[in-house]
Amino acid sequence: MNETNDSESVRRHLQAGALDEAIACCRRFLAASPNDAETQVELGLLLRRSGQLAVAGECFRAAIAARPELAVAHRHLAELLASQGASRAAEQHYRHALQLDPFDAVAHVGLSGLLCGSDRLQAALAHARHALRLQPELAIAHVAEANVLQARSEVDEAVSALQRAITIDEHSAAAHCQLGFLYIDKQNVDEAIRCLETAARLSPRDVLPYHYLGELHKRGKYHFAPEMTAHLAALSTDGGLAGPDASLLDFTLAAVEEQQGHYDAAFTAYQRGNERLYEQLETGGQAFNAERLRRRVDATISVFDQDFFAQRGEFGSDSETPIFVIGMPRSGTTLVEQIIASHPEANAAGELGTMQACVAEMRRATGASHPFPDGMTAANSQLMRQLGQRYLAELTRVGGTATRIVDKMWANFLILGFIAILFPKTRIVHCRRDALDVGLSCYLSNFSTIAWACRLEDIGRFYREYERLMRHWTDVLPMEIHDVQYEDLVAQPAEVSRELIAACGLAWDDRCLEFYKLDRPVQTASRLQVREPIYRSSVDRWKRYAKHLDPLRKALGH
Repeated sequence: MNETNDSESVRRHLQAGALDEAIACCRRFLAASPNDAETQVELGLLLRRSGQLAVAGECFRAAIAARPELAVAHRHLAELLASQGASRAAEQHYRHALQLDPFDAVAHVGLSGLLCGSDRLQAALAHARHALRLQPELAIAHVAEANVLQARSEVDEAVSALQRAITIDEHSAAAHCQLGFLYIDKQNVDEAIRCLETAARLSPRDVLPYHYLGELHKRGKYHFAPEMTAHLAALSTDGGLAGPDASLLDFTLAAVEEQQGHYDAAFTAYQRGNERLYEQLETGGQAFNAERLRRRVDATISVFDQDFFAQRGEFGSDSETPIFVIGMPRSGTTLVEQIIASHPEANAAGELGTMQACVAEMRRATGASHPFPDGMTAANSQLMRQLGQRYLAELTRVGGTATRIVDKMWANFLILGFIAILFPKTRIVHCRRDALDVGLSCYLSNFSTIAWACRLEDIGRFYREYERLMRHWTDVLPMEIHDVQYEDLVAQPAEVSRELIAACGLAWDDRCLEFYKLDRPVQTASRLQVREPIYRSSVDRWKRYAKHLDPLRKALGH
């Protein structure tokens, strides 16, 4: 603001807790000076604080219109867009802010978070560490570094970064929350609860600590007090949460209802959360397109026939190190990975995005203008060997020197032909599960970045294309695919596990039956389940929600 008295009035109102009066003060000033960009930014921040997110965005945009060179306006708009799930637009404004002010450490932190969320980990780490060079005492920069380190499976280093953040700012709710998440991963439940409850106390409107506590609640390791449940219910109805936070809260409340056996109430909350997710995806132009997927599967089947593989038999690496565990999300991929990784000659790399990055590099190198498999027919042996070396370097960076290293990126089933050319001696493990159970489990899992998972009919459509493509791979790939049926694994864990380990080219080891004792990072939705012996409660889970599943049944053709 240009007038000192108005700025002081806003500060006085805020110190008195009178947010509405502070907003009114800004509005009065803008009525007289509508092009004052700094006041538009301040009003936007106040409106965002009050939960008026759409109007806050209008203020930031007005500030940019008045002063396009005002870097902080771009940064605050980017922060708001990111909180609403509009990642692409947010990234554009973060980058614009940094062009205008390359020394804005907070903008580097924000951009690091977006890049980390889209699996661009090297760039994300670079921005986080650049922020730390600019402001070593900026707690949120240490949190940003921790987020990337966690995504890289460097959990101990991530814990250290978060502890540094808390040393700098003991009131950093984000640091306490993320540290609680990592303590869950390290099986230190008491410390996890302490950190998460601290985060919730420091930032009562932040949904994430409650969501992580909800994970513990589902496993019987935490109990939501009635006043906490009432607080969450009030948050869900006050209209002040951005889209991603609102949907996350719906899933958290649903889990509480489900744990209490209130399945209709739980489904209503799950449905509300998924509807919010779909709205965000549709608004961002990222909604699932079943026809586009069908065309991609058609093209993949057309390109990858047996002759295609025979002509490229010498393109690949001789390495037998990679094991690819694929299948639908929630089909048992994490459990299978954990069983294999319990073998003394094996390790697990988690869900690597590296193979998808190799596909993108292949498409760039060949000048492909259409989605995969475009570019495959032009990819020569030199390029494919280079990509195989790149993949192995990242796999061994994460998995070390083990004889076998598991990559359980479930979506690799879409590019198994590419993988088979890169690694003709690899092992492929396909996890299968009852279609209704796996479809429902996807719907109840808050897969905010999986476009097809927030509508039952879309899940069914995706599943049918997945099955169609897997039948094709079974027919044409130059190696066997080892199927693991989840229900069989649960019913006969010893027998199925022995067959699995043999398929991986390893001698049997009894430690594979005690997979739940393995101390390693697990960062998927099943991370708590694989810390326990095999349980049967997820088999036929769909029956609890049977009356709600007609759209899924119809799409599956049941």
